[in-house]
Amino acid sequence: IGQTLEPIAQNPGVKAVAKVPGMNWLLLWLGQVDIAATRAAVETARRSHPTEDKDAIAERIIQEMTWRAARLGLLTNIVPPIALALLAVDIVGLTRLQAEMVYQLAAVYGLDLESAERRGEVIMLYGLAFAGGTPTKFALSWLELIPVVGAATGASSNAALIYLLGQTARRYYSNRSD
Repeated sequence: IGQTLEPIAQNPGVKAVAKVPGMNWLLLWLGQVDIAATRAAVETARRSHPTEDKDAIAERIIQEMTWRAARLGLLTNIVPPIALALLAVDIVGLTRLQAEMVYQLAAVYGLDLESAERRGEVIMLYGLAFAGGTPTKFALSWLELIPVVGAATGASSNAALIYLLGQTARRYYSNRSD
């Protein structure tokens, strides 16, 4: 999958469209992330916690992304009448967090971030998340229109989705690096 998507993501036309404000989600769906920022984030985590092993660093990354996803869900659902309009913003933001987290976890376990395999893994993990998470997110979107309940639903559903994806990716990469 990654080798198939690589030429598409590297296509100058796709890159040009992705630079248009609001269109950067296109590269996210192709598994594209800022690799330099990914490496920097993992290195910062390692320097901040030098005595922790790979699994502990991975858990920290998952927890951080879970909190970021919860905040995103809260902010996009804080005003119930606007929550439905912000559903796309929520899903694109959640997609960005998923891609960043998957690449960061791959980096923790020492895998090559430049490899087309990573892009394929992101897409594979999107598939897992999409199969269970996105339909759940859409099903819960009506609850997000209810004051107070909506904000709590948005925050908790985002947190649960990214946490489960993170644990799946952590187990996958942990087994690959052994």
